[in-house]
Amino acid sequence: MKNVLDYERQIELFELIKSKGTVRIKDLDGLYDFSHSTLQRDLNTLEDKGLVDRVHGAVRLIENSQYETTAFAEPSYKYRTDSYISEKKAIAKALAKEIDYGDVVYITHGTTTMQIVNEIDKLERVTIITDGLDIVMGCRNHRNVNVLTIGGMVNYDMMRIEHDPLLLDNISKININKLVMGVAGISIERGITFYDNTSFRFLSSIIDDIEEIIVVAHSEKIGKVALTNFVPLDKIDKIITDSNANDKQLNKLRNLGIEIVTAQI
Repeated sequence: MKNVLDYERQIELFELIKSKGTVRIKDLDGLYDFSHSTLQRDLNTLEDKGLVDRVHGAVRLIENSQYETTAFAEPSYKYRTDSYISEKKAIAKALAKEIDYGDVVYITHGTTTMQIVNEIDKLERVTIITDGLDIVMGCRNHRNVNVLTIGGMVNYDMMRIEHDPLLLDNISKININKLVMGVAGISIERGITFYDNTSFRFLSSIIDDIEEIIVVAHSEKIGKVALTNFVPLDKIDKIITDSNANDKQLNKLRNLGIEIVTAQI
């Protein structure tokens, strides 16, 4: 099970347990090419979701468990915040160099994009539009940055504002010259993909009017495919990732005319 995101791996693991009812853990160890510690972590996740339980060296399906693919569609905010911290900080440093004096930048919510708040003092007279609550809070004491938010319901679990189409009519009237997107996956076959099909739908109506589209993604997301297709690669101007990214995959993206910035960790 190479080149998959955590939730994709957990879905496959759950589907196997669901089909058999009960499976010995030692048998699961022999089925997959990831480590025993990863298997244990995935089983913990399934157990925490109330989908399975473990007894006497085996794991079994919980009767009448309410399984939904969306339970795996987006890892928790805390899980994502605690993962790949060095890579995300390096990416944020590189991103700060791409934002110029006077820019109007839409920065999507995400645990990679939120790291820009640690670089905020390096920005000059910038307007940031965001749906990320962590970005809003991180900018609150910085007078060099104007912060605008889009309207909608607050989702405190994911630290974002859920978009309300009735409140977004004015977004098309704002002259956004840069869009910075955190993503769930980037692949040659599927382009830019996300964990869900609603978070960025409103951007589809304005994406053609934005001068520069920058994707920020740590190296583990390069080559991965998540739940929902969002935008083809020919719309992307630049990808900022970290120095652990696979050169072969990056060269394929470069061959499409996308500028690649690799941040040193």
